[in-house]
Amino acid sequence: MSKWILMNPEIINIIVKTVVGLEAFDQYLPGRTEWKPAKRSYAVYTTNKSKALPPIIIKVQNTVEERFICRLNEYCLNATTEFHKKPVVFVFSIKSTNKEVVSNTRASKVHPFMLCIPSYPWVIDCLLLSDNTIQQFTQEKHLHPMVALTSFLTKQKQPLRECPNNDDPTIRMLYRITMTIYEIQGSTLNRLSNDFHCVCDESMTYMNEVVEVSKNDGIDDLLRKRAMDCLEEGTKVQALNFALISCSCNNIDTISGTIPRSVMQFIEK
Repeated sequence: MSKWILMNPEIINIIVKTVVGLEAFDQYLPGRTEWKPAKRSYAVYTTNKSKALPPIIIKVQNTVEERFICRLNEYCLNATTEFHKKPVVFVFSIKSTNKEVVSNTRASKVHPFMLCIPSYPWVIDCLLLSDNTIQQFTQEKHLHPMVALTSFLTKQKQPLRECPNNDDPTIRMLYRITMTIYEIQGSTLNRLSNDFHCVCDESMTYMNEVVEVSKNDGIDDLLRKRAMDCLEEGTKVQALNFALISCSCNNIDTISGTIPRSVMQFIEK
C-alpha cells in the first residue's frame, strides 16, 4: 500500500518540493523501477522536463541496517547508469534503524527532521526519516508535510481518530488518498472475482463433456477426437484460471485496473 501512496501526484509533489525545491513542483512522474538488479519494492520519480533535475528514489524499509545500505548502494549505482545522473534517495525506516547506521549519520541542516546518510560519491543525498527523527517535530501546530508523511507511514494507524495529529491537513489528505486506493482495489478485485467464476464455469463445462463422452462404450474416432478437443480446451481454461489466481495475489495493477500481459496471452487465445 505504501508504494501506491508514494505514486500519488500530491505525495510526489510533497517529496520533490522538499528535496529539490519549488521549481520541481509538477515536474516529476513515477518512473520505471525495474532494471538489473530488478527491484519492484522501490519507488522512483523521474522527469523529462529538465536535465538538471535528478531522479528521486524512495524506499520504505522495515529495518534499516548495514546490509540494506549495501543493497541500496547497488540499486542507486544501477539507477545512475540507467538515468545518467546521480539520484537523491529517501529512506523511510518503519520499525527500527541499526545503531551503527545512526552513528554514521548527521542531521540535515535544511530539514533537521531528517538524517543524512553518507552519500558521496554514489548519490547526491541519502536522507533517512523515521519515527525517532520526526518525534520532536510532531508537536508543532502545523506539521511539515514530510513529517506528516513519515508519521503516517510509521504509525500505521487505520482509523483516522487514532492517528496522531489527525487534524493536520496532510494527514487528512493521506487518509483520503488511501481510501481512494482501497476503493479502486476493491472494484478491480470484484471484477477479477467475477471473471474467475466465469472461467471456472467454462472449465467445468468442457470437463463434463469429456466425462459424458467417455461413458460411451462404443466410442468411435470422432467421439474420441471430440473428447480430446474438449479436454484441450478445458486445459487452456484451467491455465487461465491459474493465471487469474496469480494475478489476484500479486501481479494485477490495482491502480489502473489492468491485467498483466502474462494473463492476457491466455485471454487472447
